[in-house]
Amino acid sequence: MTRSGQRCALKLTCLGLFALVAVASARADVALYDDGILNIDFGLTVGGGLFKTRNTNFGAGLDEPGKGTVADVDWREAFALPKLTAEFAPPGMGSFYGGLGYVFAATRGVGTPDGLTFNRPDAIDNEFAYGGWKSGGLTPSLGTDVVDISWGRQGFEVGDGFLIADGNNEQFRKGTLLLGPRSSFPRAGLLRVNTRPVRFDLFYLESDHDFDDPHLFGGNAELINETYGTLGVYGFRIFDADPATTRDGLRVVSVRGEGNPLAYFGVENTHFAFEYADQHNSETSRKADAQGWHATAGYRFADLPWTPDLTYRFSHFSGDDPDTSENETFDPLFVAGPGVGTWFQGEITGQYLITNANLDVHMVALSATPTEGLNLGLQFFNFTLDEPGAQTPATGFSAVSSNDFGDEINVFAEVTAFDHLTVMPLYGVVLPGEAAQQMNGRHENYHLFELILTLEY
Repeated sequence: MTRSGQRCALKLTCLGLFALVAVASARADVALYDDGILNIDFGLTVGGGLFKTRNTNFGAGLDEPGKGTVADVDWREAFALPKLTAEFAPPGMGSFYGGLGYVFAATRGVGTPDGLTFNRPDAIDNEFAYGGWKSGGLTPSLGTDVVDISWGRQGFEVGDGFLIADGNNEQFRKGTLLLGPRSSFPRAGLLRVNTRPVRFDLFYLESDHDFDDPHLFGGNAELINETYGTLGVYGFRIFDADPATTRDGLRVVSVRGEGNPLAYFGVENTHFAFEYADQHNSETSRKADAQGWHATAGYRFADLPWTPDLTYRFSHFSGDDPDTSENETFDPLFVAGPGVGTWFQGEITGQYLITNANLDVHMVALSATPTEGLNLGLQFFNFTLDEPGAQTPATGFSAVSSNDFGDEINVFAEVTAFDHLTVMPLYGVVLPGEAAQQMNGRHENYHLFELILTLEY
């Protein structure tokens, strides 16, 4: 696309979204019906993004079918997700609820630089179709909605999405790999029990075909303190996955925590988090033994202008030891999480190169809020390979011997306008290390520019 064409596309995207904002702002009440017993609501999320990479894959480029190697990749993504939700609460029976929603999505241009959205894909997919029941005030001594049972196509997340958050992979015909409007598990049976301060989840999940179609069954328990934070433990077993992978028969156990335990000593504005996950498969042809964990600490400078927040995180994801018969490669499974840099670590590295496997990652993040509705972010990542010999180089390149993959810097802003629209410009660059050069045969700095607009009401 020419520069004038890019500017035109950007103007049209902005104008279209601002027009939708005007409609949404004029319609403050999205309740379609409410008589005190039955209520029906309508919601809408619309998103669009412009994306560019330069020196793609460190200068090796992207092989586009029928067109040869593309050095600089441009693409666009857009989606709309309308949703209807309803709740019926007859006296003395708790409440019955449900939701139905569809994603309308398209990708244009070359597609993402990992080659997973070629051929200008577009699709219409069911994202929500679920029903459930909540106990309401039937157990007044224990609280409201102590029991919540649901079934259907719906979302489910444990903690901050370290392992379980996204049940729908956006690649191939679905497009919108970056915007990711689809996250529901195609089939999810959930039993939630909240007795405050202890809560439990019992879950059965089926992911989509692009995740090897795994089914899993497990449970989650949490101890929640409003002052100090949350401690949790969960586990699950995967079955009926592709037998050619280590997922079929995989058992996962994880412990995690988040909050500010130092508040017990009167220390405010600190925040901490950790998670340790062990993955094990004893099936003869799929033996696996992998670990992944992180430790995070941060401090919010509440007395300084813009209230900056400084966070450091170290995360480890094991790689396969070539000297053993087991596969030690950590499987990121259904990873997601809120915000830039959560568990897709680096907008380039985590999204297109390596996602939480065979990696050690140091992250330093600084955020600030100059004014209400404006958040600024700066993130630095240092990536090293856990097992360099286990990393597969591109065809024709030498084996990987270095563990220095490289560094990534992301700079971004999040602007909220009219209480409905979020605009996020972002620039990212990866400075390759020797391992990245050995894997790709090139060593140019890898750049990403993106502009994402999201309307939600």
